[in-house]
Amino acid sequence: MVARTVIATICSNNYLSQARVFFDTVRRFHPDAALVLGLADLVDPSCAYPEGVEVVEAAALGVADFPSFAFAYDVTEFNTAIKPFLMLRLFERGHRDVVYFDPDIALYRRLDDLLALLDGGASLVLTPHFCSPPGEGAARTELHILQTGVFNLGFIAASQTPETEPLLRWWAGRLRHDCVNEQDRGLFVDQKFMDLIPGLAAHAVVARDTGFNVAYWNLGRRTVGWGADGGWTVDGRPLGFFHFSGFAPERPLEVSRYTPEPPATGALAALLADYAERRRAASAPAGAEARPYAYGRFASGIRIPDAVRHMFRDKHLTWSGDPFATYDRYCRLPHPGCRIGTGGEIVTNLMHHHHGRHAALRHSYDLQHPAGVAAYARFFAGEAESRGFDPSLWRVAA
Repeated sequence: MVARTVIATICSNNYLSQARVFFDTVRRFHPDAALVLGLADLVDPSCAYPEGVEVVEAAALGVADFPSFAFAYDVTEFNTAIKPFLMLRLFERGHRDVVYFDPDIALYRRLDDLLALLDGGASLVLTPHFCSPPGEGAARTELHILQTGVFNLGFIAASQTPETEPLLRWWAGRLRHDCVNEQDRGLFVDQKFMDLIPGLAAHAVVARDTGFNVAYWNLGRRTVGWGADGGWTVDGRPLGFFHFSGFAPERPLEVSRYTPEPPATGALAALLADYAERRRAASAPAGAEARPYAYGRFASGIRIPDAVRHMFRDKHLTWSGDPFATYDRYCRLPHPGCRIGTGGEIVTNLMHHHHGRHAALRHSYDLQHPAGVAAYARFFAGEAESRGFDPSLWRVAA
């Protein structure tokens, strides 16, 4: 019998300690839910996956042209890009409610009030980054949220309603090619598209309970304390779930590496210390989860730089074959539109794309003149070394 509710997260193998803590808290408060880990990686027999949790590889989610999809994104982008595909797959299995949390979240009570929103007819439930305006001098301002998205997609819940599947398929379609961290283009991985949901979804609900999705971006407007029963509270009500985004157990008083907040004190410090201890207890033996990210290298073993992924996205929405096996050769082919330098220098496809993405380089080096080609080739050789580009990705192919 298929469970009514499935609770899921997504991570790569390097985030399994966070996932173990997350699922421990879910089992405590929602033992009746099915548990699924969407793996943005390949299963590694040496890794200790959370007990009692089904692991579903991203490659099994039915994404069209999966090799190109995985190749186009860095690890953060890829983890977020597969979210709607996983949710759709779980609905196809017959679950009525699909509740997603990021792996660096911990639950602190049953979330029946949140699930009740789904029972009441909500197609989607979202939580906003802010539930009140930031004050003067706040570490995170309205501008930060306008750049990254109104809603934090570390949490999203969905129920089977007539509008749910079309919305998830629309979202998946956008993330197929545009799940990128390019805030200058108005895109921040999976989040910015969901700013449109209040206009697109008649039955979407914004959950404004300040005990949901508590994190560094809203702590300036929320007060963590202790309740009469010894549990943690937020604004005097029981804490639902805390999002430990950017938290490092070895620095337990630092809320997040993403914010300049002062060291935590009082109940917040105790909450962070408790989570840090849980993370340490959930850590695998040294090196057990230090395997390279499965989609981080070419088949040859060469690391894939972000610049190569950017070129692939900009120039090749479609690619014949497996880019992990063939795109490295394309990178080092001579670009057909450039002259040969005064010393015989040649601009390869990767070099040319890097030139085109940066106005200062376009202004400084004219690739239609041999002297400009020679100067740019010298510059790029130094740039490539400092960025760790493997020479076989930018030197001319034999």
